[in-house]
Amino acid sequence: MATKGGSRYKRILDQFTEDRPAWTVADLAVQLETASSTVYKWVGELVALGFLEAALDAQYRLGPAFLEFERRLRRTDPLLRAGEVFLTELVEKSGLECTAILARLYGNKVMCVADAHSANMQLTSSFERGLPMPLTRSATSRAILSVIESRRLKRFLQRETELKGPSLSRFLEDVFTARKQGYWISRGEVDQGAIGIAVPLFDRQLGLEASLSLVVKTDNMTEDAFGGVIALLTETVERIQAFLAQHYKEPETT
Repeated sequence: MATKGGSRYKRILDQFTEDRPAWTVADLAVQLETASSTVYKWVGELVALGFLEAALDAQYRLGPAFLEFERRLRRTDPLLRAGEVFLTELVEKSGLECTAILARLYGNKVMCVADAHSANMQLTSSFERGLPMPLTRSATSRAILSVIESRRLKRFLQRETELKGPSLSRFLEDVFTARKQGYWISRGEVDQGAIGIAVPLFDRQLGLEASLSLVVKTDNMTEDAFGGVIALLTETVERIQAFLAQHYKEPETT
């Protein structure tokens, strides 16, 4: 199977997972349906760059270059920096047993890039930092999608999801409702016993399509508490946008 450019490296690196963190060249060649000599060359190039390293029994594992770049991300990425500044305070102000999640669009998935947890939070959210999550489930996802222009959104969903016909129309209605009201609430859609409350976070200049969410245990929420949570999330998004404008945007010229 012919592979060009950086996609060859992506295909190799995608094989290294929590379930299988180490591979031999021979096994990779079978998995990728590619000649062993070709895979050996690609693996050697990744080792030279630090993205793979040799392990026991002729196996390879992910290398330390990822740690170097992860450090750079933590120090330079706008959303990660905003998460460090605002999420812990958001959790404390909410007064709830909750997890705060700052997430962004990532290809045909959504990904949590920063989070914070209340000290007594016993429910573990599936939105783990760095873990790609489904595009069409959760308040977090719908809030992100609500910032995408309608025609582009429809084409994107048709191309990247299994939604067709009535199911696509229903999902688009959800997203348009989230856009109109400025938030979305989901109940048990990703994690049983959890409520997700999300508001969109959009910055055209920085190319950010994101959302800010609180995940709360269902039995800790009352109906009259939703308004306060939505207001707190909206206020925090406004503060994040001001932070991004101050630290990451070039001054507009006239």
